[in-house]
Amino acid sequence: MMYLRMFQCILLASLLRQGQSGAKQNDWRSGSDLSKLYDSATPNPTGSLSGPYFLQKPAVSVTGIRGKTTFLVCSIRNLANYTVSWVRHSDTHPLTIGGYTYTPDSRFTSVHKPSSENWVLEIRDTKLSDVGTYECQISTSPVRSLQFHLNVSDSLTEILGSIERHVDKGSPLNLTCRVSSYQLSIPYIIWNHNNQQINPDESGSFNVSPLRTGNDYYSRSLIVDSAQKHHSGKYFCVSPAGQSSLVGVHVHSEENAAELYLNSTVRIYLDNLYIFISLIWFSLQTTTT
Repeated sequence: MMYLRMFQCILLASLLRQGQSGAKQNDWRSGSDLSKLYDSATPNPTGSLSGPYFLQKPAVSVTGIRGKTTFLVCSIRNLANYTVSWVRHSDTHPLTIGGYTYTPDSRFTSVHKPSSENWVLEIRDTKLSDVGTYECQISTSPVRSLQFHLNVSDSLTEILGSIERHVDKGSPLNLTCRVSSYQLSIPYIIWNHNNQQINPDESGSFNVSPLRTGNDYYSRSLIVDSAQKHHSGKYFCVSPAGQSSLVGVHVHSEENAAELYLNSTVRIYLDNLYIFISLIWFSLQTTTT
């Protein structure tokens, strides 16, 4: 009888402990505790019921280039059926809501690919007046938002020299890309030939100099010791500050050089002949009047 009572007491205590443990495990489902899991003021809440949240840290800083296209990328997870809007602080007017644009300034566009977590505000032909704070908002209650501060740099990326280069076959070719007046550091300058990125390690005929820094500029040179026909084409350079204009390179053999000289000579002769005939015609008109 005593053993039976002891067994009943142990069983009762075990059931009580299980009940307390089960209550603790289910506390988060109560209405009073859901706020601990779903905090609308938290930019990156956790838990399966937390709703949408931003993947970036607060206060994102972006530097755009005057005259180029700037992209503000807002990354959101668990968006579900909520809507994303972009607002500019300077006028508090919505720029975009979902995929629709609500500003008369056609330079602003909302870009989003289906199933993507990125909601992009595209600003074409960026102007110095675009500097300021922009806000990516999610239509939760209260609204969740992430701020982006846009700086605009009046920088220039260019290939020094003329936009057309004529080089004899076997002669050296040297192109220099310079980035000036950029507010941030330049970690790279990449060269491209006929829309293909130049990798010096894979192409032995191209040599790229180390990145050089000077007073308010960065530069990097592309060097070919002995230019060949396949080095002809369009060249441009790219950096975080933007892309340069295209430069055309023409590599001529001796026959091409002679033909080029002949064509230029004929062109000069025809131009002079046209001027001479025009002068005679003008003189005759003056005499007859």
